Amino acid sequence: MRKKLVLLIVSFILCLPTFAARKKKENSSTKETAEVINASNTQLKFNILTDSTAEVINDDSYWSIISIAVPERVRIADYVFTVTSIGSKAFEGCQSLTSIEIPTSVTSIENEAFSDCSSLTKINIPSSVKHIGEGAFFGCKSLADIEIPTKVTSLEYGVFEGCKNLTNIKIPDNITNIGSTAFYRCSSLKKIEIPSSVTSIGNGAFYGCDELKSITVDPNNTNYSSEDGVLYNKDKTEIIVVPEAIKGKFTIPSSVIDINKGAFARCRNLKNIEIPSSVNAIGDFAFSDCEGLTNITIPSSVSKIGDYAFSTCKNLANIVIPSSVTSIGDWVFSHCYSLTNIDLPSSITSIGDWAFANCEVLANIKIPSNVTSLGDRAFFHCYSLTSINIPSNVAKIGNSAFETCTNMTSIEIPSSVVNIGEKAFYDCKNLKIVIDNTKNNLKIGNDAFHECESVTYTKDATESTRSTEQQ
Repeated sequence: MRKKLVLLIVSFILCLPTFAARKKKENSSTKETAEVINASNTQLKFNILTDSTAEVINDDSYWSIISIAVPERVRIADYVFTVTSIGSKAFEGCQSLTSIEIPTSVTSIENEAFSDCSSLTKINIPSSVKHIGEGAFFGCKSLADIEIPTKVTSLEYGVFEGCKNLTNIKIPDNITNIGSTAFYRCSSLKKIEIPSSVTSIGNGAFYGCDELKSITVDPNNTNYSSEDGVLYNKDKTEIIVVPEAIKGKFTIPSSVIDINKGAFARCRNLKNIEIPSSVNAIGDFAFSDCEGLTNITIPSSVSKIGDYAFSTCKNLANIVIPSSVTSIGDWVFSHCYSLTNIDLPSSITSIGDWAFANCEVLANIKIPSNVTSLGDRAFFHCYSLTSINIPSNVAKIGNSAFETCTNMTSIEIPSSVVNIGEKAFYDCKNLKIVIDNTKNNLKIGNDAFHECESVTYTKDATESTRSTEQQ
C-alpha cells in the first residue's frame, strides 16, 4: 500500500511541469491574439476574479476622472486577464465623470457601480452585459438616455433611482422583473412601455416620476394590462399605478377590488377620485401626497385602509369613513393640513401611531366608544383641537398622543386607562386634566403632563391636584 502511495506522489510531481507549460502556453496565446493594457498604465484598479478574469474596483484616485475607457484585457504582473465586470461601487461618487466606454468583454455591472456619478451624461452599455445590479445608476442626475442590453432580464432595486433627467428608456422584450424603486424620482420620464415578458413590478417602481403621463402594456403580457395609460393587473381587479401627471377627475373602473400600495401616490393634479362599491381594500400610501384632492367618499364595501393611505393630502377637507372599517392605521391622515372634521364610525377599535398628526385645523373629532388604544402621536400637533372624549374602553394613551395640542382646555381620562405614555399631553398649556385613578394600576410616563395647566386625580382630589412643575 505504501509503495502505491509513493508511486502516486511521484507521478503527480512529474505531471507538474506539464500543467505549468500548458498554463504558460494559454497565457502566451492570449497575449498574441488581443491588445493588452498594462495595469500600471491606467488609472483603473482591478480585482482578480478567476485565473483568467478580472473586475474594475473602486479607488480614491477616481474622483478627478472626467472620461475613461475600460480596457478589454489587462496585464497584471505576468498574466493577462479579461475584464468581465464593473465591480460594486467601482465609480461611486465620481462626480467629475462625464463619459465612460465599456468593452464587450464586460458581462456584469454590479451594485451601485456608477451611483452618484452626477455629471455622467453618456454611457454605452455593450450588448454583452447580462446583469445590472441594484442602484447601479442611482443618482446619475445628468443621464438623459440609456439603452438596456437585450440580455439583461431584470431591472433591479433602485437601478435608475434619482436619474431626474432621464427622458427616454426602452425596456427590452426579455425583462421579467422591474424592481422596487427602479425608476424612483426619474422626474423627466414621460412614458413607460412594458413588454410582454414582465411578470413582476415592485412597489414604488415609478414613484416620483412627476412627468409620467402614460404606462402602456403589451397586450400579450399575461400579468399586467393598461387602460388610458393606467397600469392594472391582467383582469383589472387591481389598480397598480396611476401616472403622476394625470389631471382632473379619475373614476376607478367597477372591476377593481383592490387599490394597490401607492397606486395614486403623488398624483398632485387630481382633484376628484371616485371609488366604486367593488373596492374592498385601500393599500398603504394609496392616495398619499395627492395635494389637489379636496374630498373623497369611501364606499361601504371597503374594510381595510392601509397605513399612510391619505397622508400629506394637504387640501383634503372632508372624508367619509364607512362602518365596515375597524381601525385607523398608522399615519393614515397625517399632515392633512386642511382636514377640519372627520366622523369615525362606531366600528373603529383602534387609532394608530401618527394617525392624525399635524392635522393643524382639525377642530372636532369624536373617538368611538369601542376604541381601546390611541397610538403614539395619534393627535400630535393638532393645534385646533379644543376638547376630546376618551371612551371608557381605552386602556392605553400612546407616547406624545396629544403633544402640543395647545388649544385643548379640558379632558377626562376614564378608569379604564392603565397606561399614559411619555409626553402624552406635553405642552398642552391650557389643558386641565381630570384622571380617574380609582383602580390603583395607572402607569404614567415621563413628562406626560409637562406644561399642562393642572392635573387632578379623582381618588384624592385635594392631595393629588398639583402644578405641572411637579409632574
